[in-house]
Amino acid sequence: MRRSGANGARRGEKSRQCSIGPVRGRLAWLLGLAGVLAFFRRRRPRPQPVLEPAADPAEELRRRLEARREAPGAELPADVPAARPAQDLDERRRQVHDAGRAAVEEMQGEGSER
Repeated sequence: MRRSGANGARRGEKSRQCSIGPVRGRLAWLLGLAGVLAFFRRRRPRPQPVLEPAADPAEELRRRLEARREAPGAELPADVPAARPAQDLDERRRQVHDAGRAAVEEMQGEGSER
């Protein structure tokens, strides 16, 4: 009778040697090595891109206003609010407080009518 394989297993029969254990061991080592490499790769500091400083919007507005002032007969653009007349600070505070008190009285009046 002719035997196939080194361990004497016949055709159609299982060999007595199991290869699952060595494959699992090699797979565990391979996955462990990949995990260690990924860990050290993430720990390595990455170079940060150099960002240019953003333009100052206030400086841009000042520049545009100065250009408009120098131009003869030019009007302010629509996106620039017109300057308000200067008010006395105490007068402005008084108006704001009066408006606030009126709003509180109105809210309290609505609650008592129910």
